[in-house]
This record gives sequence, C-alpha cells and structure tokens, in this order.
Amino acid sequence: MVSTLIIRLAGGPNSTGTPAMNDPRQTARNLIGEHFITLDRLWIRYWANGGNVTLFDLDAYLYEIQDPPPVDLRILAWAVEDLREADSRH
Repeated sequence: MVSTLIIRLAGGPNSTGTPAMNDPRQTARNLIGEHFITLDRLWIRYWANGGNVTLFDLDAYLYEIQDPPPVDLRILAWAVEDLREADSRH
C-alpha cells in the first residue's frame, strides 16, 4: 500500500510499470508535501551522492526559483530514488 502511494506521488507508473521520474524536483516536492521525506533528509542524501549546494539552494531548485545544472538534477534524482527505495522497504 505504501509503495503504491509512493509510486502515485512520484508521477504514476510509466509503460513498464515503474515510477515515472522525469523531473526529480516534482517528485521531491510531492514526497515532501505528503511527509514521506523531509527537505533535510533529502539534502543529506543529495550531499551523500556528491551534491554540493546548500540546503537553501536545494530548496530553491525544488521550487524552481533557481535552475540547477543538469548534473545537480541527476544527483537529486539519485537522492530521491534512494529515499523512495529506503521508505518502501519499511
């Protein structure tokens, strides 16, 4: 049940039945808004995956106030996926 809700929040399944994750910013906003993850937890995971912006900048990226470089979007996607996988195991 929880994994189904996480898939729905992530944008629904794609044609292969896996969650669509075209824009990790939208997925992160949805997961934060539904209290599945926190911004702090996302930022820590982002840093662990090699990201190097501040928490404030990451928040600005998520809400599209600043445009992140493509590499930061990829790192954000990894962080979101890591957190979704960790939450789906519990």
